[in-house]
Amino acid sequence: MVEYDKNLRKQLFPVITLLLIVLVIIGVSYAFYIFNTRGEKSINIRGKGSLSLELDDDASSGISLLNTVPTSDADGLNTTPYNFSIVNNGNTTIKYSISLVDSDIESGKERIADTNIKYSISKNDSTEQVNVLSSRKIESDTIISPGTTNNYSLKIWLNSNATTDVSNQVFKTKVVVDAIQYEQ
Repeated sequence: MVEYDKNLRKQLFPVITLLLIVLVIIGVSYAFYIFNTRGEKSINIRGKGSLSLELDDDASSGISLLNTVPTSDADGLNTTPYNFSIVNNGNTTIKYSISLVDSDIESGKERIADTNIKYSISKNDSTEQVNVLSSRKIESDTIISPGTTNNYSLKIWLNSNATTDVSNQVFKTKVVVDAIQYEQ
């Protein structure tokens, strides 16, 4: 009986070892294929080759609409921006989009409707345009070459047409970058 257990262990050891190696390879491949940062920002990259995209918002204080009141577009454009950079550190051209995704809000709180939110986004000091947050995708299909950095300034404010119904509501969002390898 003892000899049977030794033979069974000798036969199972290579099978279990091979299974663990395959699982590690799959896990590492998946991690390379799709990368999500944690926290209030995230980047999703799909593709192959040497891809490296960085969302740098360390110098920014974040997006805050606490205790805000309806604001004119002129005043909204003068608010403190949420600054961030997208850096392509890889050797492959990347196409990306930037979206605002709802963050969790406190239980019992109601979310402000997107139609009550206005924003402007400028890339590399381009001219700011005022937009109503009708689509959560605020930058679409932007191409970034290897070794390039795109600097963004995002301003968000409460629409001047918002009623007093929004006074106890919350707007909480995070910046999400979705990227794929760009093949020309």
